[in-house]
Amino acid sequence: MPIAKQPQPPGGFRLGTLTVQPDHLPTRVTILSFDPHGALERAVSAPDQTAAGGDGCRWIHIQGMADPKSIDAVAGSLGLTDPVIEGLGESRQRPKTDWIDDTLVVVLRAPHLAARQKSGLEQICIVAGKDFVLTVQETHSDLVRPVWDRILQGHGSIRNAGPAHLCFAIVDCVVDRYYPALEQLGDHLEELEDRVMESFDEGLLGEVNDVRTELVSLRRVSWPQREAIQRLARNENGYFPTELQGPLRDCYDHCLQVAETVDSYRELLGAVNGTYLSVLGNRTNEVMRVLTIMATVFIPLTFIAGIYGMNFDNMPELHSPYGYPLVWAVMLITAAGLVLFFQRKGWINIGWRKQD
Repeated sequence: MPIAKQPQPPGGFRLGTLTVQPDHLPTRVTILSFDPHGALERAVSAPDQTAAGGDGCRWIHIQGMADPKSIDAVAGSLGLTDPVIEGLGESRQRPKTDWIDDTLVVVLRAPHLAARQKSGLEQICIVAGKDFVLTVQETHSDLVRPVWDRILQGHGSIRNAGPAHLCFAIVDCVVDRYYPALEQLGDHLEELEDRVMESFDEGLLGEVNDVRTELVSLRRVSWPQREAIQRLARNENGYFPTELQGPLRDCYDHCLQVAETVDSYRELLGAVNGTYLSVLGNRTNEVMRVLTIMATVFIPLTFIAGIYGMNFDNMPELHSPYGYPLVWAVMLITAAGLVLFFQRKGWINIGWRKQD
């Protein structure tokens, strides 16, 4: 499967230069400010407004990456350094976890749920500081909406905790996104398996190849994402409090489970593909068997017709009044004898035998 190319800035540009891709969606910036007493959601028209904050925590959520100037302005208002800013504008990154100047940077990828798509994965970049969390999402989907609604409705302990708990909640939400996607994929694999066994479908191979493409994309992401979550669980810089160590390890276990499920689906897909090829081979053999039997029946008839089609005057049957019906009788008896022989051998079943 071809890998989409990521445009890079020309040589000589400074570190932190953001690039624009033609397929990027329009950029939208929303801020969710919260503290133990409440939460406030507001859309941002001027990106430098993100610098204004109170005593609580701020979640700056950017959807779409078509406007690098807005992303750069938001990052600048938060005091992010050039290495962090440069990574915000890059899509299709490998999942990773980095600590840059006391700032946690996590890049994850999540599958789409609305409909199964080829390589249907979207990227989200999480930047966590002391009093803020910045998320840059590649699309306008509702990937992190469950966490957003929990804060607005006051469910859970994120309001009373801070950016570390918010960062974990977003990571956990992204990892949990894989379960319904894998469930959909598993149901589709079972459907393909049933269709292979029930009837031969010539369009099935194309669907098998589409599922293989999806699994390759998921596997390319699931294993490095496991490593990224494992590094979070190690908590190298002590960013996460003690009470999050257990949940982070559980999140890592979920990543392992996702990776193992993807591998098991690849094995199942290989079995489905093998079954399809076996059914195709059996069908081809059945057609060849029928054609061979028909050819075998007509070979002696062709031989007899060839003998009596020769232009010789001294053939005694040519002048006999019974020559023509006799040849027909010999040909019919020969054909019937061959058919009965094939029937007794079990090579054909013409329905003459009574069912027990």
